[in-house]
Amino acid sequence: MDITAAGTRPLESQEVQGETPEEEMLEVTTVELHSGPHLCGNDWVFQQDNAAVHNARLAKDFFQENNITLLDHPAWSPDLNPIENIWGWIVVVLKIPCFKAF
Repeated sequence: MDITAAGTRPLESQEVQGETPEEEMLEVTTVELHSGPHLCGNDWVFQQDNAAVHNARLAKDFFQENNITLLDHPAWSPDLNPIENIWGWIVVVLKIPCFKAF
């Protein structure tokens, strides 16, 4: 999902062909990154969490080679990632049952 001051862009599904999780992540990211300049002009940064695939050498090399500015994200801080607030909303909208473990 793209979240900007100009608005958001909805989630889209896409089929990926990567042989590893890292390759699949880069395949999706490459498609999504084309919307950055369209939504925000040339002055934008890319935010992701600290998932292993995002910190893989393949991903780091990709971002560096493509001059993509990343927003540093401290470990164990989901509250700083706007997408984390969306998951609760999705549960409510889709009426997904939630159960508490006792």
